Amino acid sequence: EIERQVETLHSSKAKWAATSPKERVEYIDELLGELGKIDSVAWAHHAMAAEGFDPTEETHLTRTMRSYHTMGPVFMTSGLLKKFRGSYAEAANKEALKPLPVRRVAGSEFVAAKVLPWDADDALLGLYGIKGELWISDASAKHATRSLPTPHPGGKVSLVMSAGNNESISLVDTLDRLFGAGEVVMIKAHDIRASIAFMEQIFAPLIRDGFVAICE
Repeated sequence: EIERQVETLHSSKAKWAATSPKERVEYIDELLGELGKIDSVAWAHHAMAAEGFDPTEETHLTRTMRSYHTMGPVFMTSGLLKKFRGSYAEAANKEALKPLPVRRVAGSEFVAAKVLPWDADDALLGLYGIKGELWISDASAKHATRSLPTPHPGGKVSLVMSAGNNESISLVDTLDRLFGAGEVVMIKAHDIRASIAFMEQIFAPLIRDGFVAICE
């Protein structure tokens, strides 16, 4: 089965690399649609059971774990998909992405552009004082140029090894390879967190078209 999945990915990698921004927006909309159908509570219970917790137990620890696993994977995946969608939709409607304003970093030869919080989904980070900047070693720069990734012309196949401690990581890594690098992806599910059914549901549109495969 794995050999067949790998062959499918190799035969589809060039097609995925060549997809247009408009086509990627359409795929992202499909993924967001599938994500909205996910039973996040069932996913949280599955994750808790895999970690050795009784998901029906009502203690401070289990309630915290339930909240974390209910919100974590869906919130992070949705937030990243929306960010990719924004950039690809902008590229589909314009010839170039809008550059970011910069500020001069005092006492240095750098300018900095704010990149976090990026959108409304990052608002909570801002409340906690979390922010991120892109520093550019060119004090004369008037702005920070934005551009979409340039995939390898023939496409590439990436392998994402799911982490045993956090399922959100493998979801984010998969989206980064797909939409950040333009590569098709094989996801290797972790032995402890074998939530294959949930991942298959989220990535169903890309699995259908041969751009993602999931194995145990």
